[in-house]
Amino acid sequence: MAIRRELGLSTDIVNWNQMQKITGLDLVNYPEVESVVDLKHCLNLSILSLQNTRVTDISPLSELSKLETLSINSTPVSVLDALKGMENLRRLFAGKLKINDISALSSLTGLRYLSLAYSSVTDIGPLIDLCLNGGLKKGEVNLWETPLSRYARMVQVPALISFDVEVIT
Repeated sequence: MAIRRELGLSTDIVNWNQMQKITGLDLVNYPEVESVVDLKHCLNLSILSLQNTRVTDISPLSELSKLETLSINSTPVSVLDALKGMENLRRLFAGKLKINDISALSSLTGLRYLSLAYSSVTDIGPLIDLCLNGGLKKGEVNLWETPLSRYARMVQVPALISFDVEVIT
C-alpha cells in the first residue's frame, strides 16, 4: 500500500516494470510497513528510507546492488547481515537500533558515512576492519550517545581517526 501511494498508483497491483523504474523510495513514518519483501524487485533502487517503520527483516534488500543510501533509523531491525557485500552502499543511517554486532559492515568498502547514533553498539572493531579493506575513506562515523566500551573509546575511536575518519561521539 505504501509503495503504491509513493508511486501515485491507484491499482492494487504494482507490476514488475513499475518496480524497475523506482530509484528512490521514502517510507519514513509509515508504521504500517512491516516487510520489504516486495522491494527485492526494485533493482534500480538507489535511495531507500525505512525510518520509523516496523520493518524487522532487511534481508530482501541484499539483492539491491545499486542501493547507495539506506536509512533504517528507529526501526526494530536488529541484524545487519543482509548488508554484507553491498559495495555500492555509500550512506547508512542505522541510529536508534538495538544492535550489538556490526561485523557485516566490515565488507562495505564503498561506505563513506555511517550513523550508529543512539544505538546499542559497544564494539566498533569491524569499522577498523572496514578501513583496512578500503572503506570509510575520508568518511564520517556518528557514534553520538552509543554505549561504547572503554576499549572502544580509548583504542578503536583513535584508530578510526588515524584512518582520516571523522568520528562524532
